[in-house]
Amino acid sequence: MDEKDTLRRRLMEAGILRRTASGNVEAESDMPLPWYVRAMHAFFGWLASIFVVLMFGAMFHRLFDTPIVLLAVGVVLLFGAYFMLKNVSDSDFMLHGALALSFAAQAMIGFALAHFFEVSYRLSPLWWFVMAAMEAALFFLIRQALHRFVSAFLFGLFLYAGAWHIGAGMLVVPLLFAASSALWLSELRPPEGIFWKQSAGNGLTAALLWILFIQPESFWWLYGMHSSQHPLSPLILTLLNAGIFAGVLYTLMHRRDMRISLKIMAWGGALAIVPLAYWMHGLIIALTLLIVGFARGNLVLTGLGIASLLWSVGRFYYMLHTTLLVKSMLLIGSGMTLLLLYVAIRRLSGDNGKKGEMRAR
Repeated sequence: MDEKDTLRRRLMEAGILRRTASGNVEAESDMPLPWYVRAMHAFFGWLASIFVVLMFGAMFHRLFDTPIVLLAVGVVLLFGAYFMLKNVSDSDFMLHGALALSFAAQAMIGFALAHFFEVSYRLSPLWWFVMAAMEAALFFLIRQALHRFVSAFLFGLFLYAGAWHIGAGMLVVPLLFAASSALWLSELRPPEGIFWKQSAGNGLTAALLWILFIQPESFWWLYGMHSSQHPLSPLILTLLNAGIFAGVLYTLMHRRDMRISLKIMAWGGALAIVPLAYWMHGLIIALTLLIVGFARGNLVLTGLGIASLLWSVGRFYYMLHTTLLVKSMLLIGSGMTLLLLYVAIRRLSGDNGKKGEMRAR
């Protein structure tokens, strides 16, 4: 059995391919409904679930004054959403209705737990870690792509909030960075885990970008929280992110047959980026997303990397306390450096191709 047959068999075992009655192999998917029909089903599924929750709350609103009852109702709704998502396969109405029930149930559980973890009118750090643990458990229990994406996203935000409250928020950024990079690099190996890896990678990447570029410290959900930051924290964060970036580069180079000169240029460019990353917020993470997205052929990840890179450079340019002349000279110098680097890479790649053709002849 050759490699193609082995890959086809593994994809069929993973449920990605199926064999038809005529013996042909095709993707495991039927003709999808038009997008506007699916959007209408999804809208009315959410609307129906919201009305069910509101009706239940209006009928038994006094019961919600007791945190135990609110917690019990949330757990019951969460189990109901779990069984709905487990048994529904092709109904967009039921699917999105179950998603709405699940998110409402999680909100109820969160509000109920906040009553027990409230200390001096403030949330205890333990509440954030409990919510992060709940989202991690829901990620593995409810095997639905959108629900898993939201669970991974909320897991990253809750984990960061709890760590930020105790002064360790700096460590969560490289942790999410390493986890999302590892998921994207191992996305297709083995093929059985491609779906949960994509959901986890998307969710953790969204949480990472939210933390880096939207600055959740300024939002209400961290109101009243105080965190002490060590003066060396930015340097430690830069070094940790640089180590992860080096690991990603090494992995990609190990999988591809690259010339020594190209490897030297890549490592030289990586070393030159590290000092800049200390001043440019999120530069290393943006470049990693761009490189991994390009290497994996993931257009969404590549687009996120480009947008993050532009945001990082633009923020650095805006926050630079110098004259416009100096800023212009920096932009011109950076552009010429990148252009020379591009020409050098193209020339080395062209020489490598010509030598390969000569060897083939």
